[in-house]
Amino acid sequence: MPLKFDMPKLAKKRLPVLMADELRSVVAWYDRPDKAILLFLADSGLRRGKAVNLNWSDVDMQPGLV
Repeated sequence: MPLKFDMPKLAKKRLPVLMADELRSVVAWYDRPDKAILLFLADSGLRRGKAVNLNWSDVDMQPGLV
């Protein structure tokens, strides 16, 4: 008979997030192209690695979907 046991619960790691006023102060430091990328990441919730791997085929400009 196989041995059964419960796995220990792992604490969920919470990633740091920026509050709205913190994001505004960060955005103020960037020029136009960098600001657009930063706002895209903040608005979409994409992480840097996913955004870097986007292709044009992933973007639908008509409805504004990524």
